Amino acid sequence: MTLLQFKEFLVDFRANPLSKRNQQYTEQFIRLINELQARQLDDFARERLENELQLLYQNFQINGHKTHVKKEYHKLLKFLKRELKLTPNYYYTQIGVLVGGLAAFIFGFLFLFIGMIVGGLIGFYLDNCVQKRGESLRIDWDGHFC
Repeated sequence: MTLLQFKEFLVDFRANPLSKRNQQYTEQFIRLINELQARQLDDFARERLENELQLLYQNFQINGHKTHVKKEYHKLLKFLKRELKLTPNYYYTQIGVLVGGLAAFIFGFLFLFIGMIVGGLIGFYLDNCVQKRGESLRIDWDGHFC
């Protein structure tokens, strides 16, 4: 199935979707197909892409309007990334932000834990110093800080 045929199929599919979400992803799908049409692919890459589009078309035919367009869209993106080495804009930026946020979350708790241990050890040392000098009161701690 050629890019043009698949695009025409998607335009027809978009005309009567069952859900807004499918309509939105169908529009993204059409924009992706337009971008692929504008790109100069060699014959081998175009043939592989057309074979993948044929498989996606068959999935659409099997499931009809119950098709999860989002899944099919992401299948094509994975194919483009894996087989043709094409990535969407800001792909690696999004991955970097995700990894950075995860690292901040993990190391944030790690440093919080380390900080609590260090703070507790310093407090214990200072309490011992005060007790050795005889400046501590022998009363129960009522749970309030300072």
